[in-house]
Amino acid sequence: MFHHADGRVQPPALCPVGSSCNLTTGCLAGRICGSHADCVDTDPCTRNETCNPVSATCTFTILDNDGDGEPPLVCGGTDCNDASNQEGARVPEICGNLIDEDCNGITDIDATVDSDVSLRNDESNCGACGRQCNANQTCYQGNCVACGGTVGAACCDTYCTASDACTGGSCNAGMDCPITGGAAACAACGALGERCCNGHSCAQGTCASGTCVPCGSIGQACCAGSSCGAGAACSNGSCVACGGVGQPCCAGTTCGGGATCSGGSCVACGGVGQPCCAGTTCGGGAYCSAAVCHPCGGLNDPCCELDSCDTSLECKSLYSLFAYPTPDACQPEGCGGQAEPCCPDGCDFGFSCNLNGDCEPCGRDGEACCEQGGSIFCVNRWARCHFSGGGDSECRTCGFPGARCCASNQCDDGRCNISSGICE
Repeated sequence: MFHHADGRVQPPALCPVGSSCNLTTGCLAGRICGSHADCVDTDPCTRNETCNPVSATCTFTILDNDGDGEPPLVCGGTDCNDASNQEGARVPEICGNLIDEDCNGITDIDATVDSDVSLRNDESNCGACGRQCNANQTCYQGNCVACGGTVGAACCDTYCTASDACTGGSCNAGMDCPITGGAAACAACGALGERCCNGHSCAQGTCASGTCVPCGSIGQACCAGSSCGAGAACSNGSCVACGGVGQPCCAGTTCGGGATCSGGSCVACGGVGQPCCAGTTCGGGAYCSAAVCHPCGGLNDPCCELDSCDTSLECKSLYSLFAYPTPDACQPEGCGGQAEPCCPDGCDFGFSCNLNGDCEPCGRDGEACCEQGGSIFCVNRWARCHFSGGGDSECRTCGFPGARCCASNQCDDGRCNISSGICE
């Protein structure tokens, strides 16, 4: 049991079976009883007096109106306010509320950082009630200290709840506030080789596993997690060479010479059967069609750039027996022209292949109509094919309705308007 300075004895919560509790002298041998009536007394400090039939002794509970486990002072207890469970010998003292929480007769000023956590952080009551910090100080763990300006200084604006439990905190540029073992002190950060500020940012390089490391070059981490310098691309967090065949596209879209970007990777381009470079160009001996390089310059192939063909071939636009006219194609030199042998794909523009296999002029005004592939036509767009009674044909720019009258005012299917010279 506990003896107060004034001689009062605080009984324990329970007395042994067979004894009773006396608030002045402690546990006594229980008063013998045969019924509950034998235990009823007039003491206001006891409640619920009953007879224990097993031990035949009286039992009771101690007066505790607020249920905080502490009897009031008048009953020999330690509770100076039995109407509030926020006051008693076991309640921590709080600063600034003008209440004697711990019932020791002293109000507020006996509060400590252990009884009132605000004293660890309040610059107006730092470490003790009423202790004011200077304007350039912060309250850290109940002490007024300079903060935030140098490495190792206490962090500004921390909030600590115990000697080993702090949160928040700020420091000047180039530092942050790591919480280490509950201590909140400013530490250098952000430069290469130093900690990442606030765990994620760097003034130099990029943050990798909590440390600022160089970034952007081949073999280094990607800057800001996604970007690299010239000639490099970010892949899985690291900068790798880009732009060459088999490498990632630089900036996601560009490749070096001889390669084009397809699906994020650089593939060979410009050769026959390969994609066109930049979507439009091919190397020598190929031309771009539908984004793919096809052969050119060979016999019967399309002409290459600048109308070029392989040796002994020349670029010609021909009249074919199957198409009128064919696209420019490479044909043997010395064919397709007037009185020259017909080329494999026909003759030059304005010539047709006769039955002897030679090219002869056709389709112009006054020349025979061109006859190829079952079609009869004139090259001169103002001319029409005119057939004579003997079956011969001739391209004329006169004699049909709307055209000028032919010599001697002749018209094929109408009459010549003498005044206008136009066939009607």
